[in-house]
Amino acid sequence: MDCVFFDRASAECVVSGDCSSVLGITRGIIQGSGVGLTFYIILKSGLSPNNILSKYADDINLLVPQYCDADLLTEFDNIKSWAERNKMTVNLSKTKEIIFRRPSPLQYHIVPSIDGVELVDHVKSLGVILHQGLSCDLHVSAMLKQCSQRIYLLRMLRIQGLSADHSSTIFVGLIVSSLLLMSY
Repeated sequence: MDCVFFDRASAECVVSGDCSSVLGITRGIIQGSGVGLTFYIILKSGLSPNNILSKYADDINLLVPQYCDADLLTEFDNIKSWAERNKMTVNLSKTKEIIFRRPSPLQYHIVPSIDGVELVDHVKSLGVILHQGLSCDLHVSAMLKQCSQRIYLLRMLRIQGLSADHSSTIFVGLIVSSLLLMSY
C-alpha cells in the first residue's frame, strides 16, 4: 500500500494499483505506531523556541528561565501558533504551569501566568513528581504508597496459593524495579 500526502490535511492511497479518491485526514496517527514518531519529528521541526523544549510522545515541556530573551507568554503563543499551523490543538485543560524555585529565595518574582492555564505547585512528568520547591517528598511518598499497594497485592496472591518462586519474581518485577527506578 502506498500513500501519497497532498498536504497535511488530505491523502490518496494506492493498493494493488487501485487508487482511492483524495480524502481529508481528520484524525492523527495512532500513538505507538511506526510512523507516528517520524511524522511528529517532521512537524516539530517547524517549532523553534528560544528556550529549552523537551518532548515525549505527544507531550511537550517548555522550560523558561526567569531572565531570558523570550518570555513565557511569547514562547507559549509560539507553540499555539505552531500547533494551529499544523492542524493540532493545545489542550489547555491538560496544560499546567509550574514555577520552580528555591525553598527560601531572597527574591521571589512571579511572572504573569498564561490565561486559561492552571498554575500548580507540582507536576508529574514521565512518572516523576516534580515539586515547585524542588523537594522530592511528594515523589517518594507516592512511590512508597505504590509499593505498599503492590505488597498487599502480593500478599493476596500468596493467600491464593502463589508459589514462593513466582512470588519472588513478581516482587522483583513490581516492587524492586520501582525502588531501583526511583533511585536513578
